[in-house]
Amino acid sequence: MCFKNKPRIFTWTLDGHKLEQVNQIKYLGVVFQQNAGRAAHMRMVADSAKCSVVAINRFFRTRGAGFIPAALKLYSAKVIPQLLYGIQLGPYANFDMLERIQSGFLRAIFGTTRCTSNVTLRMEAGLIKIESRAWLLIIYFWLRVHLRLVGLIPQFLSLNPQPQWCTVVSKKLAALGIDPEQLLELDLSNAKRIVKQRLADIELQNNQASLTEFYKGVRTRWDLSPANYLSHITLSKFRWAFTRARTNSFPSALLAGRYSGVPLEERYCRCGSGEIESIEHILLSCKLHRQPREHLILPLVCKQTDRSAEQLVKYLLSDKNVLNFNSVAKFCYIAFKMYNENL
Repeated sequence: MCFKNKPRIFTWTLDGHKLEQVNQIKYLGVVFQQNAGRAAHMRMVADSAKCSVVAINRFFRTRGAGFIPAALKLYSAKVIPQLLYGIQLGPYANFDMLERIQSGFLRAIFGTTRCTSNVTLRMEAGLIKIESRAWLLIIYFWLRVHLRLVGLIPQFLSLNPQPQWCTVVSKKLAALGIDPEQLLELDLSNAKRIVKQRLADIELQNNQASLTEFYKGVRTRWDLSPANYLSHITLSKFRWAFTRARTNSFPSALLAGRYSGVPLEERYCRCGSGEIESIEHILLSCKLHRQPREHLILPLVCKQTDRSAEQLVKYLLSDKNVLNFNSVAKFCYIAFKMYNENL
């Protein structure tokens, strides 16, 4: 089998057998194209990952009991390796197709609306972009190639001009603020640690620049670990309600107005107070939720007399105190049920 480069057609034989001419071939699970492109391979890994995502979502809603940490572990163990298979050969021109698979999975297990940004979901789950993971593996492989000179690697690295793959990686390292030559002076473990930390720092900086001020207020830890409440709120209905409140996408007149085109100043609560039905209003003052508020919210805020309403909301929706966010999650679920009953 050989590549065909249109419109030229060859007639080649090997031991009396005619060689088939093709646009692409699959070898060891990697799709190679006649133009050295990577689009065909990306489509293949995307299709494979989609099938796994469907299976994990099915497990999540049945035997998985809606427990997000378990779904995330399955995703990290199965889907991410599928998405990144063969990435060491070089980056894709565009990672959007793969990023959409990750974002769709997170949106499904968190049960959020499309108004919740992808970066917010990644921060809640403690995941980084697929593109960042891809570059991490590519650079790791580049380091092994340069620091473990075995087989034909020395001849490969001595080519003139330099192989395009090496040039691309060197440019990426320079963009990360890392000197490739200085990096190669280190041993493999230290070099990998520096690259991983730099990519994580840049990912976190980009996330912070894209997050809403509301979410920044409820976030207590600025690292790439999953939100604490995901492991402690075991009932999926409570966890879902708390997630929707934390991401400012709680079912309300405020949210409904975003899709129906109702002006912000007219998204009033049905309690008759004349206030906009924001998460602040629901948690602290809505008359419809007075009874559950007395049992679940007031014991948490009665001693917080020096805080403003905005600060109280951030305090209630943070994931620092297990007892606090379990009580708030129960309240949010009750409020959601009342909202649905009054539709």
